[in-house]
Amino acid sequence: MTWAPLRWIAAVSAVVLLVGCSPAEPDEGGSGEGTSQPSSSPSATTPQEAPAQAEPIVGVGSMGGHEVEVSVAEIISDGEYAVLTMTAEGGPSVRLGIEWVEGVNANPFGASDLRLIDGEQVLLVARDAEGEPVASEGALDLSAGDQVITAVFAAPQGNDVDLLLKHVGLVADIPVVDVDALEIPDDVELSAGSSAATAPIESYSVDRAQESSTRISQGEATIAIESEVLFDVDSAELTSGAAAALARTAAQVQDAGATELEVVGHTDDRGGADYNDDLSLRRAQAVADALADDLPNVAITVEGRGEREPVVANTSAAARAANRRVEVVYREPATTEDPADPGLAGADGDLEETSGVVAEAGSSSLDYEIGGEPVRVAVEVTRMEGYLQGRFELTNLAGDEVVWTAPLGGSRIGYRADRAFDTLTQAGSAHAASLLTSRSRTYPLDYVDPYSPDQLRQLLTDRYRGDEIAAGGSSVYTVLWPDPGTDTVTVDLPNHFRLPDVPVTDESLP
Repeated sequence: MTWAPLRWIAAVSAVVLLVGCSPAEPDEGGSGEGTSQPSSSPSATTPQEAPAQAEPIVGVGSMGGHEVEVSVAEIISDGEYAVLTMTAEGGPSVRLGIEWVEGVNANPFGASDLRLIDGEQVLLVARDAEGEPVASEGALDLSAGDQVITAVFAAPQGNDVDLLLKHVGLVADIPVVDVDALEIPDDVELSAGSSAATAPIESYSVDRAQESSTRISQGEATIAIESEVLFDVDSAELTSGAAAALARTAAQVQDAGATELEVVGHTDDRGGADYNDDLSLRRAQAVADALADDLPNVAITVEGRGEREPVVANTSAAARAANRRVEVVYREPATTEDPADPGLAGADGDLEETSGVVAEAGSSSLDYEIGGEPVRVAVEVTRMEGYLQGRFELTNLAGDEVVWTAPLGGSRIGYRADRAFDTLTQAGSAHAASLLTSRSRTYPLDYVDPYSPDQLRQLLTDRYRGDEIAAGGSSVYTVLWPDPGTDTVTVDLPNHFRLPDVPVTDESLP
């Protein structure tokens, strides 16, 4: 089951919002952080003038060898909730069952897998009181004709949003239309117990020496430096090897233009709580004193938090090592331009070595092998508003052989190889596809799933993918990265392939 290369065209038909359920009793409870809960259910009885319908954006592709069109019109919002309606058209042979990956509905058009990008936050499909998606049920089935899929989200803050659609990619600039009351189809129930989650979009990068990592969320950057790089056991005296790591940290803070920063020390759970509090404070002070020499105009505060804030449970030597760290936290100054990722901007010099296939500089495609079978990889990188979109098209060049796209796929819950112990991370397609500079490696944008009891970190890529590509066929994967603000980027899938200096097409300009 694959999608052919996608082309976006204007449709002449309109998507009609269906009229649905009757009012429900108001919810007297307050809404929690990151969620929106209805004060009353939307009503279909309130008369109002219907907004002018926007011309839908249509994705045309093939699924199972059959052509399918998927169209998305505007998103209707009442200021608290929003309704997205998507129609699918195709021949009577297009009928898909529901795929399950470790208990998760992985259907390419499962409504629960839709995500909206709204500025610096992601909007997730609402859930009812039982945790079920407030969306159309079932899989894509066009055997009886066209199908309408509806999903409810929290109301966007912007005037338009982008839809990340599995197997299709990014549908950009969907307009948001405000109404007094929503109209909901009969098969979608938005009750008083429903809630719609949002989550801030975050970036994550690792420095070339793999001694520190940087996470940026809502304008706040946190550089985490491993204690083993800075100190000996039970010591707060900087080692001779600490100078290089702290010099890189100071340069990053200076490049960001920060005027204030906080240095926070952390330990593992060995030793007493009072001892760990004191050790973490002394270590933070040592780092602050060293940074002050390179950052004389930056105000620095210091705090020791001991063992109270582990990044992972102290269940092994590796986990304890991850918890022993010093964090340097700063806020990026307000700017009218989109901030560049500190690991990407202004970097030059030699890149780290790779055992993978390397394309010529400036090329957007290369040939390499998956499991001994030839595959062509073509990459398009596009600048959107605030981030980059990467579209990977893999084409099977083998004669009659089927190729499994494991290097870009996989769906192991709890995947950690590319996030170290920085909480659980959900693997999706292209989860390791990164932007590489001489300074660092930056991974796809992500967010903490508000619906996950384990604080699962989801990636802004296609999810639960791993496709079989028939001979001559192709499959498309999408990944979103932070925007470095450069005209070219180096796209790297570690030890598989590298494309240096891929041109960035700018679609963010008016």
